[in-house]
Amino acid sequence: RRSLKPSDKAAERKASLKNTESDELEGRVGRMYAPRQDLSDLQAVSMKRMAARERRLARREREDEEEEEEEEEEEEDDN
Repeated sequence: RRSLKPSDKAAERKASLKNTESDELEGRVGRMYAPRQDLSDLQAVSMKRMAARERRLARREREDEEEEEEEEEEEEDDN
């Protein structure tokens, strides 16, 4: 095995401590890397669901109105 030179050891230690800070309360605190999320996809899905819900509710309202009209017509026919 190849032995590490002192400069290599320091570079390896420095790289492993990347994005870390010392905090008096919590000790060593680090930040994780997370790639940016593409929110346009999430919004598109929610917009599709919202549109589908609106269509479903509108259809139910139309069906309810039609049933009420039919009931009114039946009542008028009975009289």
